[in-house]
Amino acid sequence: MFSSFRLTFNLFKNVKEFPFIQKDFGSIRTIHSTCILNWDGLLDHKYINWPIKYEHQPKDRRPIKGYHYIKGVVLKTLIKHPKKPNSGNRQCALVRLDTGKEVIAYIPGEGHNLQEHSQVHVRGGRKRDLIGVKCCIVRGALDCAPVRKKKTV
Repeated sequence: MFSSFRLTFNLFKNVKEFPFIQKDFGSIRTIHSTCILNWDGLLDHKYINWPIKYEHQPKDRRPIKGYHYIKGVVLKTLIKHPKKPNSGNRQCALVRLDTGKEVIAYIPGEGHNLQEHSQVHVRGGRKRDLIGVKCCIVRGALDCAPVRKKKTV
């Protein structure tokens, strides 16, 4: 340590020209301690837990981030099959949102009137038993008809 300090110190004729010293110039001890802090301290700190691992927050990849619901155009209607232990056929639609993203959205209720090029409102909320379905279509908005209530006899 002292040898590196002396080599650097000999390069500068005047102590006040020394670039690493910003404290009081009362003694050699003060000068040497500031050199260690500014030099070796930084180098040693870099290799204490090297490489330094920073925790990063995952990117928000929700398709309708920042919106309560968003308008989109139906590209195709689909029938998806749920995961085990559920069974049946679920009506879904491939929708291109106004943001340009394409998502698969669930169509709630029994029966629907959606076709290609129908305009719909899409809200968040995934369907847990369908793989890749992270949105739902709002019934009764734009071209999507509301759910017809069954008449009880």
